[in-house]
Amino acid sequence: YEVYDRDGRLAAEVVLDAMKPAITTTIERPHLWDGTANPYLYRCQASLWRGENLCDQVSLPFGFRSIKMTADKGFFLNGRHVKLRGVAKHQDFEDMGCGIGEEQQELDMALIREIGANAVRLSHYQHPQYTYRLCDEAGMLVWAEIPMLAMPDGNEAIVENAEQQLTELILQNMHHPSICFWGLQNEIAMRGESQETYRKVL
Repeated sequence: YEVYDRDGRLAAEVVLDAMKPAITTTIERPHLWDGTANPYLYRCQASLWRGENLCDQVSLPFGFRSIKMTADKGFFLNGRHVKLRGVAKHQDFEDMGCGIGEEQQELDMALIREIGANAVRLSHYQHPQYTYRLCDEAGMLVWAEIPMLAMPDGNEAIVENAEQQLTELILQNMHHPSICFWGLQNEIAMRGESQETYRKVL
């Protein structure tokens, strides 16, 4: 495992037997990912070797940051209060529907940045990795969510499915520093309100 900083310098390295279940390493005084002020990214590269032969390799960007929210003071990024100014983004485009490519994703992000937004709600489903990557690079503060609309009362199978989807969303995307919120459902009261609507399910 090799960790590189934004300039391609090696920041950390760990070599171990492939059968080890997990690794830990330390980066002294890491440069923080700081939203639109400084979306600083590291890159972790994992390489699998058999003797002198490289069998597989994967590389993921990630960042270091801390977040906090309080009911009376709002959102904090790395200890600094940040006012969230955001938009909801669907994956769709005129004359293309949801079958968009990287060019349309980049145009969307350029428009989001142009209006001065610093936050994006990725509605209402898991978006492509390229979308999350653009958010990381632009310093957007992201709400990522699963496609759950108005949790129905008393349907445990749907609750279990939502838990599975949310677990997978987190495991697949927890390396993205832009994601600060994981959303379970939207428009929760569109079919009326009840105690079941507000039941803690996860």
